[in-house]
Amino acid sequence: MTTGGTIVLIWLCDSVLVEAEKLTILAQKLHRKTVIRNYQIIISDMTANFPKFYVGRFVVITRSTVYHIFSIIFTYLIVMIQFKEKLVVNAM
Repeated sequence: MTTGGTIVLIWLCDSVLVEAEKLTILAQKLHRKTVIRNYQIIISDMTANFPKFYVGRFVVITRSTVYHIFSIIFTYLIVMIQFKEKLVVNAM
């Protein structure tokens, strides 16, 4: 999978988490307006079973994962540029 595909996949996973948060907030607002006990059970089930996406059951995927990937790529590129400059200076 390309880097672009990976970033899109991570972004989609994050959008699922955002929608789950919105559903939890809406359920809590609905619970405040009504006195039905079933809403409390639904809210507790939603918070207990909140979706999480893992990479190989090792790292949880969030939006910050995209930023970490970018920082790693840019750090690698900066180091490679510095090594290239040292090779050019040493060749002279």
